[in-house]
Amino acid sequence: MNTPLFESNLKSLKLRHRGKVRDIYDIDDRHMLIVTTDRLSASTCAGRPDPGKGAMLTAMSNFWFWRARAS
Repeated sequence: MNTPLFESNLKSLKLRHRGKVRDIYDIDDRHMLIVTTDRLSASTCAGRPDPGKGAMLTAMSNFWFWRARAS
C-alpha cells in the first residue's frame, strides 16, 4: 500500500494554487504540475481519508485529458 499524500511541498516550484484535493505548481510560462492528494473533500464519505483517492482522481483526469485531446 502506498503512503497517503495529504499535502505536497515542492520547494523548487512556485505554488500557484492549493485546492480541496489538488496542488498546482508553475513549471514555466506554459506548463503546470497538478498534484492530486488524498486530502478530505466533499466527496469523502464519513469524514475519513481514502488512501487510494489520489490515484483514482489522477486516473479519471488522465482519461478526460486524453478524451478531450482526441476530439
